[in-house]
Amino acid sequence: MKLLSTIFLALLGTANSAEYSVLMSVDEMMQDADDVVHGHVVRMEHKLDSSGLIATEVEVEVEDSFRQQNRARIRFDIPGGEWEGVRLSVPGTPVFSLDDEVVVFLRNGALLGLGQGALILKDNHLIQEAMPQDARVEAPVAAIMGSKEEANDCVKDHRQAAIEDGWQMRGSLTSGLTEESARGVAISLMGGLNYRLGVCVDGQSVATRVTLTEPSGQIVAETQLDGIQETIEFTATETGRYLVAVQSGPLKAENWRSRFGLNIAFK
Repeated sequence: MKLLSTIFLALLGTANSAEYSVLMSVDEMMQDADDVVHGHVVRMEHKLDSSGLIATEVEVEVEDSFRQQNRARIRFDIPGGEWEGVRLSVPGTPVFSLDDEVVVFLRNGALLGLGQGALILKDNHLIQEAMPQDARVEAPVAAIMGSKEEANDCVKDHRQAAIEDGWQMRGSLTSGLTEESARGVAISLMGGLNYRLGVCVDGQSVATRVTLTEPSGQIVAETQLDGIQETIEFTATETGRYLVAVQSGPLKAENWRSRFGLNIAFK
């Protein structure tokens, strides 16, 4: 029985490897993926999937993602593994190890393009190890995810400068933008108070525009960052939810995401 299973699974592997007849660029994966996640592999468990074939459930501890930032872990299945003495190896499937640092492109909870959607960190670069040598994407984590470190360091500098100038901290955050995209951050402010908004970017976007709009729809401030940071000071004219809109321009070559940070202080 195990011999028959092995023959059947080997045939299955040959069929799956044909997916690589179409190779996807990072730009195409960015468009097709509904999420991109950076993290570390913390668990792998072999099992039989719903169709009775051998699969491996991979669990990744999330450090950063394009959506649902509050998730601690994600799980997805890849074909192959070992079950009751039968081993299945599917050509083109990524081979993960515990503690691997990875970036995965996901669509409907599955890896996009099988091994194409799995990049593993080797020698400070993400590499599509399941891909043919001459077709692999190699890039630093920051090129795919944006430089979280750069944005966080800038926000810390803004926070420290505001404290030294006598401002009180309201809060801070960082987030990411793909090319020519925008993100709105709603903040509740109190009328009559003075606010300082520190805006930081990681320098991977050619131009980043920031717009602050009050509850009535009136634009309070609008600026384009020439460098990597900007400070906007204003007095809230009314109590309510203000909208900070951050819009990314074109990204620099070989970058697919930028990061921005906001620091809010008042007095």
